[in-house]
Amino acid sequence: RYDAVYGLSLAVMYSVMSISITFFNKAVLSYYKFNYSQMLTLGQVLFSLAFLIILKKWKYIEYPEWSNKLAFQVAPLSFFFLSMVVTGLVSLSVVNIPMFNALRRVATLMVIVGEYFLLGKKTAVDEALSVVVMTGGALVAGAGDIQFDLFGYLLSFVSCACTAAYLIYISRVTRVTGLNTFGLMFYNNVISLPVLIILTYILEYDGLVQYEGYGDIGFQLCFFGSSVAALLLNYLIFMCSKVNSPLTTSITGQLKTIVTTLVGLVAFQDVDPNPTFLFGLFLSTLASVWYSVIKYNQMRQRS
Repeated sequence: RYDAVYGLSLAVMYSVMSISITFFNKAVLSYYKFNYSQMLTLGQVLFSLAFLIILKKWKYIEYPEWSNKLAFQVAPLSFFFLSMVVTGLVSLSVVNIPMFNALRRVATLMVIVGEYFLLGKKTAVDEALSVVVMTGGALVAGAGDIQFDLFGYLLSFVSCACTAAYLIYISRVTRVTGLNTFGLMFYNNVISLPVLIILTYILEYDGLVQYEGYGDIGFQLCFFGSSVAALLLNYLIFMCSKVNSPLTTSITGQLKTIVTTLVGLVAFQDVDPNPTFLFGLFLSTLASVWYSVIKYNQMRQRS
């Protein structure tokens, strides 16, 4: 009973952080016109890494010292992490939040397929059907999206594939390396750091030098909020993937879209709520609720 409640609590906190980081990132990228996703990701990684090092120095947390062998084992996870974050941020900068959320639901379907082929895990028929309906709703919404951006849509699908691989691979890396949650975060951030520095310098240096909004207190708060939310979200992703299944972690992250979709419809001026678009969002959201009921009933049966 305790394990079920603990897993559910982690899932709820994961949803809250997912909501927070979506709006912080959208505000930084769109409202403040800071179109530098590599730099935003670099700021998040630097903040997380500094936080982990300080907490270890103060003996609040523990994780192993640097090991080339461990770094080699964690490297594929870092690749999926970077690909997931960078493609997701670029997509978010050109796609409205409701549609971004709808497209992200495709990740859940990819997790089901990945778990079947890589982990040999079969998903119950009603679960799979709810995810198919969820994905279908996203496609319907896309057909009615007047602000359609092919580049943003393609990046969203790439981000979904990387998210699915990231969630599935976490379980494998944890088993192979024996690293705890903080150890995984530490190695993931250290490996990602030099790649992000190079990408930021090559792709965004000139724009960063010319950007004039650094002194805006609103921009500073949103950038800082994004970094804090990224730290907590990464921690909760690792914890959820250890306590819950990768599929449960993925779908829980999608449930937060019920809130972000509604707020996103009115918070940003990049949505045209036509009937086809709204019906697709409604269908996708309804399927998310359906899946939640299925998982809740399964949890009650196990406890």
